[in-house]
Amino acid sequence: MSGSRFLALLLVLSACTHQPQIPSSSGHLDNLALAPRTAALPIQPPASPKTAMAVPKPPVTTYSVVVSDVPVREILFALARESKLNIDIHPAIHGNATLNARDQTLQEILDRLANQIDLQYRMEGKTLFIAPDLPEMRTYKVSYVNMERDSSATLGVGSEISSGSAAGSSSRGSQSVTTLNSKSKVNFWEVLGDNVRNILKSTRSQAALAEEKSLQDRVARMAMEDRIRQVEAASHAGAGAEKLFQQAFHNPSQPSAGTTHEDVILNPIAGSLSILATSRQHRAVQQYLDSVTAAVQRQVLIEATIVEVALNDTFKSGVDWSRLGSNGGLAGVTFRQNLSGNANLLQPINTVGASASQLSIPGFILGYNNTSSPLGNLAASLSWLQTFGETRVLSSPKIMALNNQSALLKVVDNVVYFKVEVTPATLSSTGTVLSPATYTTTPQNISVGMVMSVTPQIDERGTVSLNVRPTISRIIDYVNDPNPQLAASGVVNPVPQIEVREMESMLQVASGQTVVLGGLMQDEVRNTDKNVPGMAKLPIIGKLFQAKHDQRRKTELVIFLRPTVLNPATMDESAFSTFTPLLPQNALQLDQNNSMD
Repeated sequence: MSGSRFLALLLVLSACTHQPQIPSSSGHLDNLALAPRTAALPIQPPASPKTAMAVPKPPVTTYSVVVSDVPVREILFALARESKLNIDIHPAIHGNATLNARDQTLQEILDRLANQIDLQYRMEGKTLFIAPDLPEMRTYKVSYVNMERDSSATLGVGSEISSGSAAGSSSRGSQSVTTLNSKSKVNFWEVLGDNVRNILKSTRSQAALAEEKSLQDRVARMAMEDRIRQVEAASHAGAGAEKLFQQAFHNPSQPSAGTTHEDVILNPIAGSLSILATSRQHRAVQQYLDSVTAAVQRQVLIEATIVEVALNDTFKSGVDWSRLGSNGGLAGVTFRQNLSGNANLLQPINTVGASASQLSIPGFILGYNNTSSPLGNLAASLSWLQTFGETRVLSSPKIMALNNQSALLKVVDNVVYFKVEVTPATLSSTGTVLSPATYTTTPQNISVGMVMSVTPQIDERGTVSLNVRPTISRIIDYVNDPNPQLAASGVVNPVPQIEVREMESMLQVASGQTVVLGGLMQDEVRNTDKNVPGMAKLPIIGKLFQAKHDQRRKTELVIFLRPTVLNPATMDESAFSTFTPLLPQNALQLDQNNSMD
């Protein structure tokens, strides 16, 4: 005690001492003030500040605990004694722990004990409070749009030759139909609530089993001790020994401990998730939320270019993709071509182009390694395609989509035509018109243009799985309605004839790589009649002044797709470098520069 007082006194005395004032050397300040002024010297640049030395961090106190089936209270008291802390332990804290901790901090050891025993701790000043891990309400922020989305698509090809009876519904003939249905349903908040409830249910079951086993062991020990005391009392009870003996060895069933229900409160409008759970359950929920939010916030930019190649006479069989590569095409390009429909032939080589096992149609896989080229992989590929004929870009859409969210891009013209129904005039037996013919027109609408739907899935490595469906449609001709009632009335009703080129596929590609879907070829025949006006209608010799010219044109449709994972999605990404000058602040500066020029 006296040593402590002496040490405290020594610290107080050392804290109160101060350095004696050292008198400044006389003369040098006064001489400087009285010195004659000299010519002004050039101002020297300021000296660069010296890098301050890093302040060493205080040493971290660690502890080593090696125990086997020791009451947790004893471990906590020992830790408080070694760390020189006050400690308050709730009476409900019980149980044994087994621990082997080497050179760990107090917080790390307490976290490991909390995983074995349902407890929670907090530090207030120099006092450590230990309490049971009771359920508490916590609120988590979840940033996601409050929307339920359902999308479905059907791609079908059918041919039918049938005959039917007007009196019945039976039909006979041959029919061949191929249909591909794709459905996607996204209800983020509903799935999130169900998953969190399942996590709480699972962790509650595990905790209940462990608590039940610990309770059974404790009850069994207490019951055995009580029986021993009752047996000892029965040996001295005389006439009441039989009753005490039955009480000692009568084991009534113990009521099972009730379980509490953890509430999960979802608020999609505010973007919050409130949970009533224990600290152990909150840790499991937090780990799940971190994983989910990181996955659903991934975003991808999908660049698509749809090109129609009018093949020249040399390449009437289609684009020769073998010309790609080091011998005569683009440097850094790898490719695979599948003309037989066997997906195993499209295994990627070297760079990852696409997962061939997931391609459901014949096509191509194109990989371009030189992604830093000024032209870009799509521009270089389009320039190379001109070798095979005249190229025409039908559409070049760019679309962004979140992970597992369907996106739709539609650029079409709504063509209107009319369905005409005629009710013939009613005539009397003498031929008099009783009621005139009536015409009923119903407007019909058909979309002509480009529609592309895409659903991406992005993993943590930047690989993108795509479900893509581009559709190109156009009007190639008009056909008159052959209704004889219209013809009898002299009404001509043209109906548009639509050509549709559509493709639907599942594929996988790395971020920044290019996938090619192609092989859609078609033949066009254009019949042109030329004649000399007036002379072509002369009998016998009129054919000498007529000419017919049949022009054949073969085209191939090629679709380029390049997904780029954006993390984070900002205009600073290299994928948006082309559009950066079009931003409002940059466009204003560009206009000012042009006006100055």
